[in-house]
Amino acid sequence: MPWKTPILVGKTSLHRRIVFGSDEIVWPQTIKVAIESIEMADSLTREQKRDIFYNNAARFLRLDEKQHSQK
Repeated sequence: MPWKTPILVGKTSLHRRIVFGSDEIVWPQTIKVAIESIEMADSLTREQKRDIFYNNAARFLRLDEKQHSQK
């Protein structure tokens, strides 16, 4: 069962500070569960999910806008 995304994230700008990642090696199937939990979160917009999965990391790593722009 997927975790519930805190409503607070969807209604604030916290999505701009979250980066998805995992170092899971013991139970790699849990990575899929974590991704699905974010994808199914009704409290997050498509853009907020994209920020969490990609754009925030690209911004943190200071990739060129053309290199990392994912909409």
